[in-house]
Amino acid sequence: MLKNILILSILMSYQIIWAQLPTPTATQVLASIHQQYSQRFDSQGRYIDDSQLTEKFKKQQLQAIQWLKQNKLVGSSVQIKNTAMSDLIITVSIVQESTGEFAGLLIERSKYDTPSAEALLRLFNKAILAGGMSVFTFNGNSVIHLQSEGHLDPVTGGVIKVTYPKDYNKQKFEKLGLMIQNNQGFKIVQMNGQPFQSFTLDIWYSIFSQNFGVTQITFN
Repeated sequence: MLKNILILSILMSYQIIWAQLPTPTATQVLASIHQQYSQRFDSQGRYIDDSQLTEKFKKQQLQAIQWLKQNKLVGSSVQIKNTAMSDLIITVSIVQESTGEFAGLLIERSKYDTPSAEALLRLFNKAILAGGMSVFTFNGNSVIHLQSEGHLDPVTGGVIKVTYPKDYNKQKFEKLGLMIQNNQGFKIVQMNGQPFQSFTLDIWYSIFSQNFGVTQITFN
């Protein structure tokens, strides 16, 4: 496993030469990208502000995403929209093995405002999902936080817990559960497993108090 991960890390002109290697699994591709991403931080976990390192990782990750899509390892997806920034759409897609087993998530944005934003991690394996991560921020604060609830089974999938603020300054948050089932896409736990393709966050915010929250979520 380690040998395959190291092989996947070989670069040629900042590109991962997937086509010249024995076909890797989706899990190995995600592991390789995470290994490259970790090089953007020092031994103390502090971010290394280096434009060349940022550009290098951006190209590595885009190449990996292209390879996953070309090999049909990116499956069902759901879109996250919001009323505060209507031009920003976040697409969450299931990354799966050729056998259909769940490997992780691909999270992409419709726009990236800076070069450093373009180099944010977009591929997430089960270990990262277990720890949780923010996929959408407003004024630098998390609006949508995803974290797996219990074990994400490769065959049956599992539940992703979505946490969002009702009133950020008062630290009032609510949660909902999204079921991930490899070949059946995303379903809502609180609505008896109803499938959906997108949901919109109705966001309120106050410039004076620098506060915000989500008044409701609409599923489509």
